[in-house]
Amino acid sequence: MDDATRDKFMSKIRAEPLVPIGCVVTAVVLFGGIASFRAGNQKLSQQMMRARVLAQGGTLGALAYGAYVSAQNKKEFDDSGYQGNIGNVTPNESK
Repeated sequence: MDDATRDKFMSKIRAEPLVPIGCVVTAVVLFGGIASFRAGNQKLSQQMMRARVLAQGGTLGALAYGAYVSAQNKKEFDDSGYQGNIGNVTPNESK
C-alpha cells in the first residue's frame, strides 16, 4: 500500500471511527460464534450469531449516519457559494 492510499484510508477512519470499530466487533463475534459452533455449544453459538446481527446493524447504522453527516456538510459547503480561487487572485488579495 503506497503512502497516498494509506493516508486516504486513515483519513476515512478518522472521519468515521465507528464503522471500522463495528466491523472489528462484528468479525470478533462472528469468529466466536463459529468457534462455539465447532465446539458443539449450540446455545452460545446461537447467542453469538444474534449478537453478530446486532453488531452488523450497528455498523450499518454508523455507516448511514456518516453518509448523512457527510451529505449535510457537502450541502452546507455547496450552499455557501464559495467558488475557490479564480485565476491567480485569492479572495483576500487587494489591488
